Amino acid sequence: MRNKSLIVVFEVVLGILLPGLGQVVYARDYAVELIVFERLEAANDADNDADEIWDFSSQRVTGKLQKMQRLATKAIDYETSPALINLADIRNNLAAAGYGILHSAGWIQPAEVYQHAPLISFGAANSSLPYGFIRIYKTSLIFADVEVQYSPTRPEVFVNDNTVTDANARADIDSNEHLIASDTNLEFQQPHFFISEKRRLKFKEIHYFDHPLFGVILSVWPSE
Repeated sequence: MRNKSLIVVFEVVLGILLPGLGQVVYARDYAVELIVFERLEAANDADNDADEIWDFSSQRVTGKLQKMQRLATKAIDYETSPALINLADIRNNLAAAGYGILHSAGWIQPAEVYQHAPLISFGAANSSLPYGFIRIYKTSLIFADVEVQYSPTRPEVFVNDNTVTDANARADIDSNEHLIASDTNLEFQQPHFFISEKRRLKFKEIHYFDHPLFGVILSVWPSE
């Protein structure tokens, strides 16, 4: 009698769990939505943060840029839309709170294993707006590979090894020929920031990929 009761309980539990598991494994399509936003207060303080957070070493940046170039050769053109449904309120709340919305997009894609899942690109290389790649794929679960590059146009001017970041100061330097002499170390630097992460996803949850300067919000819903 007890064994029979256990079987009944087991069947009830399976009846609850299997529909959710079926969504993960057998969903025909995924409805994906994406928001990339800038933390403006962090952007203003970027020059004062520790080197381990803002690592502009040529070795690190070169490796990251080369990875982005390799991904670009594998990405496909995919139809996306700026319209959001599930993340629309979050985008509006971020904007109302003073965050800079850098990119938003939604798309429908097939539920595929890694080898067949589309590598979807957004943005454009050599741009001050976010540029990246997202691959969402299934095993018995759902995963996302997220690679994003953000290269805001905030050039720094180095004069005699002293950094000048104020826009008016840069204009003054440009307008004074005596400062731009042959012995003056003057160069413009465009910093590059990256998010590179693999994450397990769940349907209808909000997934946040964090960085001190900017963030990525991603959601995946079963497409009906």
